[in-house]
Amino acid sequence: FFIVVAFSSGLGTGTTALIANALGAGREDEARSLAGQSMWFALVVGAGVTVLGFAVSERLFRWMGADGSYLQICMDYISVIFAGSVFFMLSSTLNGFLQARGDTVTFRNSLIAGSIINVALDPLFLYGWGPFPALGFRGIAASTILIQGVVVVYMYVRCVRANCFPKGSWLRVRPHGVSFRVLFQQGAP
Repeated sequence: FFIVVAFSSGLGTGTTALIANALGAGREDEARSLAGQSMWFALVVGAGVTVLGFAVSERLFRWMGADGSYLQICMDYISVIFAGSVFFMLSSTLNGFLQARGDTVTFRNSLIAGSIINVALDPLFLYGWGPFPALGFRGIAASTILIQGVVVVYMYVRCVRANCFPKGSWLRVRPHGVSFRVLFQQGAP
């Protein structure tokens, strides 16, 4: 889990620094272009972390001494986290856009609301209740991913309102290897 957090945190920090530098130099178009590149890079990193996580997590847990039912619990949890790791990358990236523009409140609000919602959803998804089936440790991870997904939507809307993206849409920005390299150099955990 902390590997996912490290990648997303590094990505967000690098994004913040690069966009803030562009904005500080009065290069608004460059900042918006970097936002588009950062979104693509977050998707690529999220996919990479997912693939890498699925490839090595069982061996890593075994190396740390997990076996039997404990290994199964570990895999139940982490497989859901890795499947949703792109949401962590996107939320950190979107937070980077907002922080570079001086908005630290949006992420704070997301963290507070997410924590409160997590307190309610964790036991519901873990043990089940009424129409909600008990999902065990997968449920705790699913709760985390669901909340991250909601955070991404909320922060995306805030970024659109703050005019963070290139004119039209970030989807029109073609991924660019040089930008990816700069983002990687700035934000590698």
